[in-house]
Amino acid sequence: MPNDSLVIARAQQLQEIADEQHAKANRSDDQLTREVHTAAANAYSNWACEIEQIARTIESIQTSAHAATQRTIRDRQSPPSEPFDVQ
Repeated sequence: MPNDSLVIARAQQLQEIADEQHAKANRSDDQLTREVHTAAANAYSNWACEIEQIARTIESIQTSAHAATQRTIRDRQSPPSEPFDVQ
């Protein structure tokens, strides 16, 4: 599985491609060509946003899993607690 920095780098590459497609659309004199480049730009941009969102979700899950692991380790190392003395 790729690490977070590689995933973010790929999303940035996709956004750069989207920017290039927008530039091509802006330079085109032909309406159909502009529409094709704009559609491609939107697709790449959406793809980049989705990848970034997935990377953030994975990072959040990893952080939560790490915290849970640390709590489990800490709890196992703690002496057993005494039951409450209720009178």
